Amino acid sequence: RDLTGSETKSGTIKAVININTLTEGKVQVKAGDKSYTVSLEAKELKVGDKVKVFAKKGNKYVIVSKKTNTVRENGLTLSLTPGNDYAISDIENAKKIEDKIFKAVSLKKKTVSVKVGDKVKIELSDKVDKANIKSVSYIFDSPNISINKKGVLKGKISGTVNVTVKIRLKNNRVKTLKL
Repeated sequence: RDLTGSETKSGTIKAVININTLTEGKVQVKAGDKSYTVSLEAKELKVGDKVKVFAKKGNKYVIVSKKTNTVRENGLTLSLTPGNDYAISDIENAKKIEDKIFKAVSLKKKTVSVKVGDKVKIELSDKVDKANIKSVSYIFDSPNISINKKGVLKGKISGTVNVTVKIRLKNNRVKTLKL
């Protein structure tokens, strides 16, 4: 089923999707030669229900934003980036998806050793879909090291240092990990 939307200045396609149209399965939203597909991952939607939208990459979900959408009488208004597939989930299912994403956030290594003058990159686990990450920050209270914005740690003086890594997801949940 196709639906016509309008392209915004930011390059997204804005459309109002009727609830009844969604319950029939997937909807393709088009504006010119650009489009995206939306599928419903909720049992039943009615006016007033709260939902969240996720981008879908195969069986993986990517947080689109922290925003919760409300189903209105005229449907659900979405402004999404063309070229992606999206899933609309009710709040209960969305929480499960977000919890799964949150639990997957971890560091590749729990400890690292670096010699004076050498560098090592602090990396997230391969299980983490980096598309869900909004920001990463590093906190340490020692002059023995330096860490740049890309997570490259440089040893300055011999010693042991504790590093706290704060990872903020696109839904603004923060996971704090120790290195």
